[in-house]
Amino acid sequence: MLFRSFPGEVNVRTADIMVIAKANVARSHALLDTARAARQLNPEAAVVRMAFEEAVDRPSLIAGKRVLAIEDGPSVTHGGLVEAAAARAVRMHGGTLIDPREYAVGSLQQAYRQFPRLGAVLPALGYNEEQRRDLQLTIGNTPGAAVVLGTPVDLARIVKIRQPVVRVSVCARDLGVPTLADLVLARLRTACGIGNSAIRELRG
Repeated sequence: MLFRSFPGEVNVRTADIMVIAKANVARSHALLDTARAARQLNPEAAVVRMAFEEAVDRPSLIAGKRVLAIEDGPSVTHGGLVEAAAARAVRMHGGTLIDPREYAVGSLQQAYRQFPRLGAVLPALGYNEEQRRDLQLTIGNTPGAAVVLGTPVDLARIVKIRQPVVRVSVCARDLGVPTLADLVLARLRTACGIGNSAIRELRG
């Protein structure tokens, strides 16, 4: 994906530090391929791997139930992921995914045609009024005990959701040393002349 995405390639080429995220769920060969491609574009940048671990606020609404998982739109469309945090959280807590394809309307139907690799998840597309309307209708059409939101924003504040809502949060954890914090603080020390006492305060 690095070579097929212009914004992604620009980010990699200009980075001082590159983070390979979701390393706890990616296959080993995918991690190696990603690191190799990134280093080809930017051999000078530091590379760290981080695990992304999901937590939910209302796990009892998922366990043993059929639920709708809504994912961050760019991640599962142009980003190429089949599914993301919401789907993983559903499986982790013993729920079953409802495939929303047959319930999708308008721009969401088009998204499934345009991105056939999409799994049994609903991409959160709401960039304009039409997409927000289609998203709300699709959510309302889809049966299930709850809606699991794996989106950075709380969609319940943007569209009406009649089903109970479960929010997914993601925590990033370093998988090696130096950590991301080590590298960022070292850059601050070098570039800005920040002293050790200030660095300790930032860490605290």
